[in-house]
Amino acid sequence: MVGPPGSSAIMTVPGGEKAYTSKAGPTWRNEVRACVALRLGLTRPARLAPPAAARRTAAKAGAGAELREYPIDHFDVTSGYWQQQVSADQIAFLRRVLTPTRPSRSVPDS
Repeated sequence: MVGPPGSSAIMTVPGGEKAYTSKAGPTWRNEVRACVALRLGLTRPARLAPPAAARRTAAKAGAGAELREYPIDHFDVTSGYWQQQVSADQIAFLRRVLTPTRPSRSVPDS
């Protein structure tokens, strides 16, 4: 499934092996079915989740939406600085949009 650059693994990006194995549980096996390997070559991530479509959707969603783009690749978000940054951004967003607003109390006229 995942290995160092130059290996015969399906995913060979720098840091990919470390990212996968650091998150894998004790029963995870670093292997993949052949049919997945045959289809993977036809997959283009930008076609599955095109950035332009995400930008348009966020713009249509209005003021409640927030789109963040980071100068990282697929595995950079799994550990270290970028994991902390993205997680902090997500938590801040959720707190902002999910925290109920309290109605202001009006002072009765005397």
